[in-house]
Amino acid sequence: MYMRVSLVFASAWIIACLGYTETREARGIAVLEDGASPVVQIHAGKLRGVKRVVLGEKFAYAFTGVPYAKPPVGELRYQKPESAQPWVEEVKDATVTPPSCMQGNVFSPRNLLWLPYDHQKSEDCLYLNVWTPRLNTSAGLPVMAWIHGGGFQEGSAAIPLDDGTYLAAFGNVVVVTIAYRLQSFGFLYDETSAPGNMGLHDQQLALKWIQENIAAFGGNPGEVTLFGWSAGGISTGFHLISPGSQTLFKRAIVQSAAVTKKGRARDKTEMLEYSQKFAANFGCYGGDSAANASQDIADCMRTVNASLIVAVEATFVGSGSGKFEPIYGDEFLPIEPRMADFPGDKDVMIGQTANEGSNILYTTFRDTFSEALPPRKINKAEMIHFLGSLYKLSLSDTEKLQKEYMGEIGDYDYDALRQALAETKGDTHVKCGAINTACKLANATANAQSGKEVHFYELNYVSACVKKQPWFGMTHGDELPLVFGRVFERQGGCAGDMDYSRNIMKLWSDFAKGRSPVGFQGKEWPKFTADSRSFMKLTATGSEVFTFNNEPRCKILKELKLY
Repeated sequence: MYMRVSLVFASAWIIACLGYTETREARGIAVLEDGASPVVQIHAGKLRGVKRVVLGEKFAYAFTGVPYAKPPVGELRYQKPESAQPWVEEVKDATVTPPSCMQGNVFSPRNLLWLPYDHQKSEDCLYLNVWTPRLNTSAGLPVMAWIHGGGFQEGSAAIPLDDGTYLAAFGNVVVVTIAYRLQSFGFLYDETSAPGNMGLHDQQLALKWIQENIAAFGGNPGEVTLFGWSAGGISTGFHLISPGSQTLFKRAIVQSAAVTKKGRARDKTEMLEYSQKFAANFGCYGGDSAANASQDIADCMRTVNASLIVAVEATFVGSGSGKFEPIYGDEFLPIEPRMADFPGDKDVMIGQTANEGSNILYTTFRDTFSEALPPRKINKAEMIHFLGSLYKLSLSDTEKLQKEYMGEIGDYDYDALRQALAETKGDTHVKCGAINTACKLANATANAQSGKEVHFYELNYVSACVKKQPWFGMTHGDELPLVFGRVFERQGGCAGDMDYSRNIMKLWSDFAKGRSPVGFQGKEWPKFTADSRSFMKLTATGSEVFTFNNEPRCKILKELKLY
């Protein structure tokens, strides 16, 4: 729902990691075994990394599994993170893949794209990874700090999809990927002993680590761009608001995230009640438990096996009880994000994919909306059931929602009805909230008279190597292999996407260098304002500037409290 304005330039995208195996030497990254392993000195000690050559033409130095905090185990479980201590070994090996933070297994091939399906998981997980094209401490390269997605429930900084080798090599930037605690380990709240938002404090401590250490990797601590997707994009938006993060980065890229959407952070009282209900599963709250006072919950939970906590949490969340998420009303987020004011002192690029909702339909109704099989034929009358399951509205409100999105569609126009359902989910989950976030950001920069700008993008390209039904389109998360250059990891099928991935990496890295976003051929990309609502739409055949005109529809969704 937007009006055309003008412009052209090429676009594309890639994905398709089903059957992924890690054989880098055969795919584009060669590890040099010349006995000259790179060593850097940081505050905590020396690190030994590895030099990787990309396609025989560029290279990046990789340092993985670098601890930025003490292991959050024992008494430190459910506590804010504490900085890592200096290590005793003369040189610490930074060539190993660190464990992912505790979470459940996700039994779905698609989730191999970004979730650690069979990767080692541990509470001892507060590590980051660094890739740099230069190790000269005076290089002063821009830094791109990545926060992964996964709904604050899953995901990892230790998976191949988020490997920063290509982005660092082609973009001439230092790339850092950050691990942070998830689920109850990152967001349990009991008022005192478990302060909540531990996962966000993890991210903040990692940003402080970057300020203190990144010069050793050739990075400029004054030129940090924070970027993230989905929950990582939400986190990025929270850091734009959080008082303690203001001096830790200079720019931000928010990918597929509605930062100011209702419910993005929860009230402390609500999270306390949720934490109490969860703790009761372990005898740590209520009934005959000795831990009846809320401040005793975390103390009791620290005695529970971490794997058992993950297993119970999967059942608890699956029962519809809710999930552990960020809270507001604390030092990190003093005000509910949708009510907070952005400082307006940072350039921000924010955007989305064209079909955000199709993947979310798949994850919600996997038996109905398969990636591999032709979709079921669902008529308009049956769509009421799916809308009701998605949003838990009254029948009258569900009918109002259906009329808005499906009113002009025939009763048996299955393709159009399915697309309308995906559009509904995309609008409520990301798009309306992302536009609202962009409006608030743009107003903040205007009010601050800071000279900073907001730019909005929409990616709409499906690669030939995507192994899924065509109706999915470019959906939630499909831009990740583009941004990190993962198309270069595959042999055949994606060769046509490599130039486009280079262009996307250039767009992202140029923004990190302080350059205003432009099209691939230098086409003008106007800034987003609350009045213009202009954005750049990147398609297979080119690009054009459009203007969002979906405000009436978003208003209806807001009245229904859906965003």
